[in-house]
Amino acid sequence: MPHGVTERMIRTYAPAIFELGLNIQRRKGDAVRKLDWAAIAAQRDGTGRTDAEIAERLGLAEEQVTFIRVVAERRVFRRDQYRKLFGLGAGKRYRAGDGLAAPGLPELDAEAMLVRQAMHFDPEQVAHFAAEGLWGGETLEGWVRARAKADPQRVALKAGSVSIDWQTLDRRVSHRAARLAEAGLERGRVASVEATAAPEAVVAWLAIARLGAVALLLPPGQAMLERRLCLAKARPQIDLTATPLADSDAEPPLILPRSGLASDPVALLVAEGGGEPKLALHTHQTLAAAARALAGALTIGSGDTITASGSLAQPPALLALLLALATGARLDLAGDTQSSWHLTAAGEAGVLGQARLVVVGPPSFESLPAGAIGLWGRPEALAIALGHPLVALPGMTLRQEGGVISARGACGFAGWLGEMPAAPVGPADGGWIAHG
Repeated sequence: MPHGVTERMIRTYAPAIFELGLNIQRRKGDAVRKLDWAAIAAQRDGTGRTDAEIAERLGLAEEQVTFIRVVAERRVFRRDQYRKLFGLGAGKRYRAGDGLAAPGLPELDAEAMLVRQAMHFDPEQVAHFAAEGLWGGETLEGWVRARAKADPQRVALKAGSVSIDWQTLDRRVSHRAARLAEAGLERGRVASVEATAAPEAVVAWLAIARLGAVALLLPPGQAMLERRLCLAKARPQIDLTATPLADSDAEPPLILPRSGLASDPVALLVAEGGGEPKLALHTHQTLAAAARALAGALTIGSGDTITASGSLAQPPALLALLLALATGARLDLAGDTQSSWHLTAAGEAGVLGQARLVVVGPPSFESLPAGAIGLWGRPEALAIALGHPLVALPGMTLRQEGGVISARGACGFAGWLGEMPAAPVGPADGGWIAHG
């Protein structure tokens, strides 16, 4: 299908797109005739939205929304002429072939489509996430661009004696994206990265995201057999763990390939547990939801400093990076192997003068150090619940059956790469992620 749309994407997004479009309109009273602007704004969703507005709401491309909407409407209305009328547009005479094709997103190759086919969300959950503002059109590298424009000289990353401001980070990401494009990395394909707690790994991932590709984040020190199995399952187009690209000060091309969308896959994380490795697929939306939920719960702002340790392939350091991107807080990369991070406040942001150690682990934190906050997070969902007893973060739902705690929600992964979902849709057991 065109524009990287799969049949599963149509099933997932069609109900929300159909409802948000002009097909179903709900408007009370006569606010338009009375020019009651407050009432009009309050009922905006009930008057139908354009494809561009729906795309922004759901994190899709406008071309994807248009394609899915037309397919959904044709299936509902069963009018064969509807497709022709849509292609014809307003004020034109019908001529065979007119208006049926328009330039859009570059086509994805077969390998990229294998990644897309692993994605599956429950349609009702997607509609809920969009309606509640849990998902939107933000992308990780879009956050970098926004920070570089709004506060270019503020320090974004620090590692040892090296400090990188937002403007420099944005420039380095563009340079690396250009080098990756020259090396052949295409939209939707996988590139593998050894996700050390170092600026180079951050730049590499954001550059991959800027090209609309997917990063396989591999933990450093991973057993060779496990790494080979991960690479065999992900089939990266470029393996940066074997042939890293050096940074370059050369200017990138004026026009880079079109960047990724919020609904696009952006990361593959190696799940915990023995046996054959499982790769959890995340989109910009699932990772952004985790960052926003945790930032709100911990009152993190742009004046805060987050010190993270461990690998960017694991929830603690990865969450710290996402929080820095989402809030503008400074990220200090400690570079050691511990799996934790702590937050210190500066200025008026956060809790002045206090440090909070956040421990990511199992949902049982009876013996935490003083002042520490326990966070339950897994590669399948980076930010699930806080504290003891557990309190679900915004957008997440907890359940307990037979002594097993499970969770699902806006932060949850899109699926396992290379594995088909359970019928009818969604990851096994309806998308619930169990502790253990």
